[in-house]
Amino acid sequence: MSIRITTPPTVRPLALDVAKTVSLLNATGRETEVEDLIAQMTSAAEEIAELYIWYRGYQERVHGSSGDSLYLGARPIVTVSLVQQKNGDSVTEGSGNDEFEIWADQGYLYRFVTWPSISYTVDYFGGWWVPSMDEPLDPGAQKLSDVRPDVELAIQEMVTTQWQLAGTNRTFKEVRQESLEEEILVKYRENIQVPKSAYDTLVGLRRPVV
Repeated sequence: MSIRITTPPTVRPLALDVAKTVSLLNATGRETEVEDLIAQMTSAAEEIAELYIWYRGYQERVHGSSGDSLYLGARPIVTVSLVQQKNGDSVTEGSGNDEFEIWADQGYLYRFVTWPSISYTVDYFGGWWVPSMDEPLDPGAQKLSDVRPDVELAIQEMVTTQWQLAGTNRTFKEVRQESLEEEILVKYRENIQVPKSAYDTLVGLRRPVV
């Protein structure tokens, strides 16, 4: 499988509202730092989920598994403009046996007659709309906060944890580290530790092995 972004957002994806997060962290005057941390955790969330989850346009080459589901690398699937076989033949959207239906939240294209074990090119839009993206939303797109508050909360927990662990007060940092370890942290990278509840939420988005 290979996937590339064909229509990137005009601004960097931020899964949380900056002003609200500044208030939550009591970080007035440090808005740029908070924004950068939100951006870092927004990106880390996709890496943990092993899935593109922020709204963009994508082109993906994916191999059929001879089953009825063609899983894509971004979720939820919003619109699909092209599904083309390697020989140039296209598969159309519809309810016919040889057509496909979009199972948006599950992240796959369903086809009654199955997807042969060949290569397909898929052009589509997928992912959730986040606060940094301008409104109105594109047709079919959904706000993260409206449909997956659990994912939003997971990223908020990641931001709060990193902000507290990065505190300049060494004593506070050590005490906070000990209390967080009692809550159980997952070491995602050398300098990023994620609350296990948040980590489990994001891992739960991963595609099944087919």
